Amino acid sequence: MEKQAVIYGVRSGDTYHYIGKTIQVNHEGKVPNSKVTRQYTNPDVREVFVNNEIQIDELSMCSQAEWYDEKLQEVVDKHKDEHPLLNAQWMLDGKRGYWEGTTGVWFGKKRDALTLKALSRSKYKRVCQYSVEGVLLEVWDGAKEAGIHVFGDYRIINNSGDSEIYKAISANTLEGHFRHGCYWFRHEDIVKRFRYVPRKLDIAKMLASEDRIKARRIKNRDKPTEVMRYTVLQYNEDGEVINRFENTSHCAYELKIGLSMVQKFCNGTKSNSNYILKYGEKTKQGFKLRYPRYKIRYKPEPKPRPPRTATRTVITVTHYHDDTIDVYDSTRDAALKLGLKESTVKRICQGKMKLNYRNYPVLRFGRKKKIVVTY
Repeated sequence: MEKQAVIYGVRSGDTYHYIGKTIQVNHEGKVPNSKVTRQYTNPDVREVFVNNEIQIDELSMCSQAEWYDEKLQEVVDKHKDEHPLLNAQWMLDGKRGYWEGTTGVWFGKKRDALTLKALSRSKYKRVCQYSVEGVLLEVWDGAKEAGIHVFGDYRIINNSGDSEIYKAISANTLEGHFRHGCYWFRHEDIVKRFRYVPRKLDIAKMLASEDRIKARRIKNRDKPTEVMRYTVLQYNEDGEVINRFENTSHCAYELKIGLSMVQKFCNGTKSNSNYILKYGEKTKQGFKLRYPRYKIRYKPEPKPRPPRTATRTVITVTHYHDDTIDVYDSTRDAALKLGLKESTVKRICQGKMKLNYRNYPVLRFGRKKKIVVTY
């Protein structure tokens, strides 16, 4: 289904200032205020929009194929009622699109002799080329000539010239004027600054002057003293406000909880019956207002653990001497008493070790028994 074109009027009070057309509407079916931002390109319209409370009215709707006739009819009606429409004469002359003087594209536009002369004169404003040392190399008859012979990127886009040289001569800093190993300036800018075209520029002095201007601007820049912050409201279980805090930091400081927890409670990502917090209204507060942050970590005291017991089955180890016998409760006990490894004791008991090697004792496994271990 084809979108319908909306013919809207921009007014302040009972006076209409502009009649426009759009196919973009918001979810409520109304023309959004963002659609009027393009009118700022015209100084007369900008003056009206800045100094008045603007309201957008939907005047009529039609198909996209018939929007021009419908818009023209609204312009004629408002023109008869003596509304100071800024685009009335433009529409009544049979021209389409945006009003004259903007960057928009329209059908049926015819440039007069004065416009053509101004465009021609703008293309051939002289350009001065200076070397890195500031020595004047050449004065070009126009930016187009320099764009073709030096930059080599001159082209026509939407009926206008485009080249890097236009960025160079329009730059606000000396660094921006530097392209292709040279400095580029408009001839009229050089004459306006020095009253003549100097053979050599003091580049170091110009850079120092820019640094001083930049430092002065930074020094005189207004530092913010206030900032907009949300207040925080604390509620009880009945929904009544019991506390009001200046901001989240103040709330965290008073309640002695973490700042991130206050933000989560206010956003609703976490809930706690002890802390029912919500954002309040936005107010201006001191920029340097600070509260210490609390990092609360609850570490409960460890409870004494009751002793635990377990039953294990072990094999006793019998140690044979020449005339005596020693019995150990386990292979681990035998290893501690004899100063051997537990694995060595097990291998001796299994008969896998030669007794005459390193004079190992004579050991044999005994009987199995159960013992109670406490740990």
